[in-house]
Amino acid sequence: MKKTLMHQVDDTVKQGFEHFISPLATELDLLFCEILLAKKANSPFLTLECIPLHEEVASDWSEALRDRFFYLLEVCDRDHFFTLHPYPGCVADYAKELVSKADQVLIHGDNGLGLPFLAARCAKEAGIPVQFLNLAEAESPGHTYSLGR
Repeated sequence: MKKTLMHQVDDTVKQGFEHFISPLATELDLLFCEILLAKKANSPFLTLECIPLHEEVASDWSEALRDRFFYLLEVCDRDHFFTLHPYPGCVADYAKELVSKADQVLIHGDNGLGLPFLAARCAKEAGIPVQFLNLAEAESPGHTYSLGR
């Protein structure tokens, strides 16, 4: 899975994408950001924006995952929480916000029930290209990475 994500980051950078946005919602999101930060060491023009849904998103994670989450918030180029506390309809609003900042949307492991499905629908309605990554070895539902030029 890590190699697939590394190749995807390389491919999108070669296509001219320089600004990456992540929801930091799963361990796979954390890995994506860590790979991007490693690439950024040799490509300082890349930017990483982290926009978690709300401030409690990592509250039930293991200590190791929470440490990675907060580290990424510290070292990314820009960060902010979409909302402080969840509210009815916030995931749909969140998907629209992420997609509105994107020229292309990358989605991995969509289970059709949450943020990935909503982001894909918002992107389609806005005429923004959507690319689905094939991460068959991923065990968790997918999340969205928005890319902007």
